[in-house]
Amino acid sequence: MAHSGNFSGARPDYPLMNCDDVRAALSARLDGEDPQAPSAALGVAVAAGRG
Repeated sequence: MAHSGNFSGARPDYPLMNCDDVRAALSARLDGEDPQAPSAALGVAVAAGRG
């Protein structure tokens, strides 16, 4: 499906979080530490399969 206009389509909410960032944040959370990432960002990343 082609997109028109200035946008190429849907973009992830947190495009700067890569798999390594997500894993480190989830590990910190499981250890009871500050994950240094918003919970919403982790939820989106995990749901998108980036964790």
